[in-house]
Amino acid sequence: MSRTSDGSVAADIINYFKNEARLLHRKAVDGDSFAIIRLNKNSPSVALGAEAQRKHALAVVAREAGFPGWKAVVDCFEAGQPESFASFLHPRRCHVFWNIWFAKYEEAATVREEHGGYLLTYDKQFIVVDEDYITALGVDPSDLRWEQIGRDWAKPRDVAARDELAYVIATEHMRAAQPRVN
Repeated sequence: MSRTSDGSVAADIINYFKNEARLLHRKAVDGDSFAIIRLNKNSPSVALGAEAQRKHALAVVAREAGFPGWKAVVDCFEAGQPESFASFLHPRRCHVFWNIWFAKYEEAATVREEHGGYLLTYDKQFIVVDEDYITALGVDPSDLRWEQIGRDWAKPRDVAARDELAYVIATEHMRAAQPRVN
């Protein structure tokens, strides 16, 4: 993964999403039907007849990545607050998996420590998930960065490793948002 001039993976993620939005906007303006469908589906103002603008594409990319809007993407990755990851770590494609939810970090950490798994966050809650969930999230469960963070997204031993995993998840969200063409 390339680093930005300040070396920040968070800035890389934001730039990645900006680039995805730029490409989506350009395709929509050029009349690409899949891009127009994505914009209409995920940006209500475009569906109501507003001409597609870059801000609409940014909102669509944010929603496809599990955020309510573009501001939430920037806030999440610039602030680095684990609770702000929300649906980024719990996309629709992962809803089918069994996982254990907790209101308190300490309880989640104890269960993860005793039984294995991966501790993720969702707003102010905590989830312990298995390898299948991590695979569906788009990350190899045996990726060494999981061990570097202690398989704990909320309180990682290595924040840079968590940010790198977030980049991998971001790219998977955008891949999953692309139309399937047979």
